Amino acid sequence: MSHFEALPMELVEHIVTYLDFGDIASLRLTCSNLARSASQRKFRSFLKHKNIRLTIPNLQAFVYVTSHHRLGCLLEQCTLTGIWSGSADVQKEVYGKPQVIEEHEDTEEHDELLCKLLTEAFNNLKRSEHAFTSLRLRVAACDERVKEDLSKGQHWVNNRIAIWKVAQRTFDVAMDALTGMNQSVLRELDFFDGVERLAIYDEVFFGRIQKPSMKNTLGLLKSLKVRLSTRLSTTQLIGDDKTRTPELTLSRLRQVSHMLPNLETLDLHWFGHVSANCYMGGFSPNGLDTNTELGFPRLEHCVLRGVYAIESELLQFLKAHRLMTLKLANFNLISGTWSSVFACLVAPNSSITLYDLDDVFEGTHLVHFYAPGSSKFPCANGGIGPSNLRREGTHVKDPIRYHTTSGTALGSWQYHVWTRQRVFDYGHWWEVY
Repeated sequence: MSHFEALPMELVEHIVTYLDFGDIASLRLTCSNLARSASQRKFRSFLKHKNIRLTIPNLQAFVYVTSHHRLGCLLEQCTLTGIWSGSADVQKEVYGKPQVIEEHEDTEEHDELLCKLLTEAFNNLKRSEHAFTSLRLRVAACDERVKEDLSKGQHWVNNRIAIWKVAQRTFDVAMDALTGMNQSVLRELDFFDGVERLAIYDEVFFGRIQKPSMKNTLGLLKSLKVRLSTRLSTTQLIGDDKTRTPELTLSRLRQVSHMLPNLETLDLHWFGHVSANCYMGGFSPNGLDTNTELGFPRLEHCVLRGVYAIESELLQFLKAHRLMTLKLANFNLISGTWSSVFACLVAPNSSITLYDLDDVFEGTHLVHFYAPGSSKFPCANGGIGPSNLRREGTHVKDPIRYHTTSGTALGSWQYHVWTRQRVFDYGHWWEVY
């Protein structure tokens, strides 16, 4: 009996949770006792949730363990992690010298091979009797010792463009592989939700979703979490910020709603803006869809963070859906007022059972509510009320009374913390690459 076999089964099961598919397959081949243990119900449950690193060796192992109805076909929730190999400085810090993580990893041929392998593995899952229902995209460093520095610190400052490039390539490979399945199987999609300071370019995301082939792939999708951002042109990067106009995000979402007929939960986080000042120079409502019947027919739960919109656009979005819960965080109304929106939320015929409003803006002014609580930071004119309001149950129909900040924010540590966290969560426009 090997030393590993002598370990308590509970400890062996805990170790398995940290192993990739290929390592689990190798473990089962070491002895008959472990092979039998790997076939037990509790052991098999650890195969339902796995993180697959987007490298050729890992995807080859993924294909192997999902072929011929092997244990890999038990996978239900898959996380695909794009690998940032690190700059020469990072590699020298971690390994003592620069490393070659994977030959030709930045070439089109490399990505095509990744896509081919991933498509084959996904099709293996589709052919099995088990349900592959959830896919998440993430980005990690080539070494765990620099993983925590990806979104902050000097590693991010020096290598943020390369890290964004990895995120975009991860999205492209994953979407190509999903298209190759040509069948609706997924119920949940998560594109970098919770991954700080990363996002997908909006034109890439909407361009993908609008392709006719994606309806076969996403037709059964119930939950979508996505971080988006706008890639600025050269003229916008070197020009005056005040000449920029906002993207009609909510209208664009409604225009692709026919591709996601079963969507019930939407969580959209917009990254790359921290001030509405850049939108105050002018606005053209071209592209605003006035068809209130255009929307996700089954959408019930919606989270919108960092989004810019005009009053009529937001109203049309609300009227087009029978939402049960709504959260707006760092939401910016760059035209109009919140009065009609709040009246819509609490109207007698509204389907809303819970709403959560946190740091919403009217133009450049932060909204404060006449409600119990205090401001997140002191202002020159004293008590101004909280900037967050959450109501449910019997209070959900209470009128929403608010006012905008009239006094100057005092230079306090609370204001510094609030501003710094907001910049970190929603970014500057120059952080979009």
